[in-house]
Amino acid sequence: NILESEELLESPNFERLEDWNVRMQAAYSNGYVGNFNNGIHYNMTTKEEAREVCASQGYSLCRDRNSISKSNVCHRGFAELDTGVSGIRESDQFRSVSQRTSGLVNRFSPRARMFNLSDHMELSMGRIPLDLEDIDLVIMGTTNHQRPYPSAAVEVQQKLGIKGFAYDMGIACSTMTFAMINAFTALKAGTAKCVLVVNPEFASPQVNLKSRDSHFIFGDVATAVVMELEDTCTADYAFRVLDTKQMTTFSDNIRCDGNYTDHSFSDDQLPEDRPYFRQNGRKVFKELLPLVTGFISEQLVENKLEASDLKRMWLHQANLTMNMFAAKKLLGREPEANETPIVLDEFANTASAGSLIAFHRHKDGFESGEKGLICSFGAGYSVGSLLVEKI
Repeated sequence: NILESEELLESPNFERLEDWNVRMQAAYSNGYVGNFNNGIHYNMTTKEEAREVCASQGYSLCRDRNSISKSNVCHRGFAELDTGVSGIRESDQFRSVSQRTSGLVNRFSPRARMFNLSDHMELSMGRIPLDLEDIDLVIMGTTNHQRPYPSAAVEVQQKLGIKGFAYDMGIACSTMTFAMINAFTALKAGTAKCVLVVNPEFASPQVNLKSRDSHFIFGDVATAVVMELEDTCTADYAFRVLDTKQMTTFSDNIRCDGNYTDHSFSDDQLPEDRPYFRQNGRKVFKELLPLVTGFISEQLVENKLEASDLKRMWLHQANLTMNMFAAKKLLGREPEANETPIVLDEFANTASAGSLIAFHRHKDGFESGEKGLICSFGAGYSVGSLLVEKI
């Protein structure tokens, strides 16, 4: 996140943005961000001069303040790979963390460990008021899987002492809603009685720090939710799933090509950006937004509802402009802040976890019978949503 104007340096958000820059430089200390920031802060006086220097060193000029604001760079963020792996090239960071944690009897792998932290916070808050022995299915939904096998979901199942079965799944930005819909389907089909859905999103290693379109985007988080039959639910504050809806249509405008066969090729046979997140942002905005608004409108019609019947929409947390555009299109007016809550400024883009974080942070204040919509959308393209009602 490059600070390149006096206006930004004097802004009240400077301290938090600068802190995030320091953490990013420590985690990815390969010189890209450090050299760039030092140039902006101390040696360059204009954007044109910065562009010339960066072009000569193979960098892309990073976004100015207006672009940063519109793209919702986070003022705070959470990176799993922080100062503990300082000095490691970004291509080696995930391997390093895996070597330090995987296969050790008393240690969790990165995904299991991230889930464990999230789950214990939930338990300590009393948000999961049931015995883990009641759970008979674990679904781990994540955008970036740690390994093909053994399943990380089965590892979590074993660590928690849960019986039944478990599996991994993923569909990029819509993974968490699709996983929750899978849990809902299992409950309706009778193949499970109580489902734990875990959603560790370890997204920061896919950031290409040379790319001005993505170097600031992602943060790391883990979320979890318990879904069970209503007649066994003992939570004081719970929601009923009224309806679910899913849609996919292929696009490579959001893409990552890294895969398990890459070791079969030499470095010069693969493009430098192969392991990283790539997107064509303008096309995504133009193509995905109509799909999302049309998709939500169809679901509302199918349930004989208007957008105004929803107390809140917890939308995918990737871009503020996209969310406001979608909400305005659906409501026919500018949305109130509490109608489409935003958590981007605190967590950044957390892939498929964003809509559930928004739900977790902004689900209070519902009366029995009031409705809301949890909806995620993105790479694939994919869209998934759950229409919920306060019990």
